[in-house]
Amino acid sequence: MFDRENYNVSTSDELPQLTYMSNLAMNELAPQHNDNTMQYQDYHPELERWAIFRSLPAIINFDKQLGDLYKNLALGLVNVPNYTETINPPTLLSYFLTLPEWARKNSIVTNCFYAMEYH
Repeated sequence: MFDRENYNVSTSDELPQLTYMSNLAMNELAPQHNDNTMQYQDYHPELERWAIFRSLPAIINFDKQLGDLYKNLALGLVNVPNYTETINPPTLLSYFLTLPEWARKNSIVTNCFYAMEYH
């Protein structure tokens, strides 16, 4: 299968290719369109435009649901619980202190701990 001599590659009409992708839902567009260019430098702009076009239904649905949420919030139909009054959030310090010393001294771990503990 991977032997180039088994394929006619004298022209650039249709080169052999393997495509891996998951199953598509009904009316879902493919991750790539069929007639994309074979030139590498021209392929990425095509792919970006196709990805934006492909995501339009999801963006429209998100915008509709966000508009409905804002409308329901303005009408008082959404109950947003105040978790800081109903429960006392546990501290992360006990978990932080169970980490090995090399992990506690790591700046990323320390910054994440302080960000989650105090914000």
